[in-house]
Amino acid sequence: MCALPGTAQEPESTNKQTEEGEIVMRGSGGRVAVRVVAGRLLVECDVSTRYRRIPVNLFVAPDTNCGLQLHNRAAGPLRAESRAGVPEPITIHFPDFAITVPKREHGDEDYLDDFTKYHSHEMAENAVVGTIGAEVLQEFFLAMDLPHGFLELRPAAEPNTTFPPTPPGGVRLSLTLRNNLAWLPISLEDGAPMAMALGGSLYDTWIDADLAADLGHPAGDVGKVMAGSIDLGSLVAFRPERVIYSHPDGVFGVFGLNLFESFRVEIDRVNRSVLLLPQSPKPFPEADLAFFQAREEDDADSTRFFLEGNPEARLAGEAAELLLQQCLDNFAPEAEIEDALRWADNTTPDDLRATKALDRMKILAEDGWPDYELKMGEIGIDSGRNDRYPDSVHKIHARLGEIYLDRDNIDQAWRHLLSAAFGLPEDGMINLSLGRCYEAQGRHRRAFSRYIQAAISADSGPAAIDGLRRVQPMLPEEEPFSVELVERLIEGKVMNFGSAAHWKPSPDRTSKRVTLVEFFTNGQYEFAHAGALAFEGLVRHFEDAPVALLSYHLPAPSLDPLVNPLAMRRAKDYQITEPNVMVIDGTSRGPGAAKLSDREAVFRSLRSTSEEALEVDTPWELELDWKLDGDQLKGSVIARGPEDEARSLRLHVVLAERAVLFPGKSKVVVHRMLARAALTPSFSGVKLELKDGQARFPFAVLVDELEQENEDWLDAQLAAGLQTVKMSLDFDPSELLIVAWLQDPFSGRIAQTVIMKNPAAEEQL
Repeated sequence: MCALPGTAQEPESTNKQTEEGEIVMRGSGGRVAVRVVAGRLLVECDVSTRYRRIPVNLFVAPDTNCGLQLHNRAAGPLRAESRAGVPEPITIHFPDFAITVPKREHGDEDYLDDFTKYHSHEMAENAVVGTIGAEVLQEFFLAMDLPHGFLELRPAAEPNTTFPPTPPGGVRLSLTLRNNLAWLPISLEDGAPMAMALGGSLYDTWIDADLAADLGHPAGDVGKVMAGSIDLGSLVAFRPERVIYSHPDGVFGVFGLNLFESFRVEIDRVNRSVLLLPQSPKPFPEADLAFFQAREEDDADSTRFFLEGNPEARLAGEAAELLLQQCLDNFAPEAEIEDALRWADNTTPDDLRATKALDRMKILAEDGWPDYELKMGEIGIDSGRNDRYPDSVHKIHARLGEIYLDRDNIDQAWRHLLSAAFGLPEDGMINLSLGRCYEAQGRHRRAFSRYIQAAISADSGPAAIDGLRRVQPMLPEEEPFSVELVERLIEGKVMNFGSAAHWKPSPDRTSKRVTLVEFFTNGQYEFAHAGALAFEGLVRHFEDAPVALLSYHLPAPSLDPLVNPLAMRRAKDYQITEPNVMVIDGTSRGPGAAKLSDREAVFRSLRSTSEEALEVDTPWELELDWKLDGDQLKGSVIARGPEDEARSLRLHVVLAERAVLFPGKSKVVVHRMLARAALTPSFSGVKLELKDGQARFPFAVLVDELEQENEDWLDAQLAAGLQTVKMSLDFDPSELLIVAWLQDPFSGRIAQTVIMKNPAAEEQL
């Protein structure tokens, strides 16, 4: 049995000392308002670091083995960890006191998001972002007074051998502490002693399912369960579940919030004492027991019988989900499964029916029930018009449209997708599917229009561009498909950056330098959008100026199809690992990523650095000549300059494209001045062999071989487990240009650059 206060067990320390720090209460403690929402105990409070303070909702879970868990959505603004991963102390602020913990832990973010989605109204539209767990609460004297809507936290009590008189009707019991849990002694109707964990993270009070079965009452109706002189079994229906805890006295179960609602419970861990003080009694929950009994029968008829008799019961929603699963598992007749789908819908709150139906559709699809996924969607549309999330109905229409489209039922698909597009006109996947509908109907102009809408979204963009390529030939009055065409069509639908002024040389400029700006980025990197806009501003500002610009894509944070071996080598040479840098003439650096609001500042900074580089004179001249004859690319670079400096320089020659399509998560659709391949035998360039003050480097390559090398490299990355879509791997001859430069491989300094567009394309213009 549990030991009495003052006997052999020594009190635990009231301060938790760890390597990271300690949990500290500031103030003398006090009351905190709490409430039960959807079976979880919630508290409103503030959390802060030295950087920021924010209001939050937190779960209170005395039986969860954690300290303070926080969602990344809350931890981010608080800067809960440094960039190096060093944790920041966090303070939880209550009205009369505060508690500081050494660090936060990561919570189950999907669960937190779903809880907020379904119960936002009950929480006054504020999200729940974490949990206060046992490792914090066990440090203090804790009183749970749910009948009056509050809990108390105070500094841990001093060790005592005596206690104040127990209030009338209350019982004081000795506690044991095991695995961060407090356990109170209970006895069964036959007098057998056992231990019960004081929970709080779940609403129902559990009885271990194996114990209930051994006692001959698998539904949990085991009769009297005495805590001192109080019969807990008369207050709640025990829920049979598998309890994973252990205790030397034998585990009965876990004390849930429904029992806490009947008492004021004072937990004194120092003195191993718990006080149960009964409050206003509630009637025994007969419907709860009826559900546990029906669940134990484990057949659809029993579950349906419970629902018919208790359609408004607290556990009716859970029973309806159980009925649906039982019908599916036993391959019940279609009419019975449809009936179960309607029970699931009818037991859902009126303002969440479409939202819940959408979640059920996903589960049915994953479990391989597409016909019932359709039926659930139709039910959700019919009953979900008043959903608190209006987009849910449109998303159901979208999913139904996709299903019918995959089944070649074009008319039904079109009907649902048109409804979805009416509610969510900017959704890329809806526009993509609607484009496929129109294409199947032979309505190519409408298909083309929808594909344009879909082309600007990361999830639908690659497939939409393929759709544009298919449909464009069906519109003979339109110009041929090209990047330039797409660029014009999406103008106004995506953010761009224009430079009001173009570069003009100063009247006294004597330098013949051509500056090289190299941009390291990634099409899947969120902050790349601002960097790409600033780079676009540079392209426009330095149009026809002595400035060459190149961009390279790196495989961080994830691979995109524009990454190639040349980009990887240039990044390695510059020791660049993240897609957030611009390099000017090999030595000066500026930001290549930023918040969207900072794009103008990034542009101005890089423009200034580039203009300063133009004023640095150079003794070197580069002359570039090339042409594209079918697939054969031929040309040469001539370098002129001082022989004593030539030994320290290497010549680089790179083939690039002016604009390439790839709609990624960076929200950039058209990527500028993309470096495609090296035209020298080595990525490190070639040595200069001057004769009579000049050196000539000829090159001749097949463009399709360069394309194949890039594709082979990308395939190797995909085979290694990286993921991306394969697109824009072919080079557009009209967009090609060549950039050549001289660079010191040790200092990185670039001595001179030359750039030349495709002469054939220039003549056509």
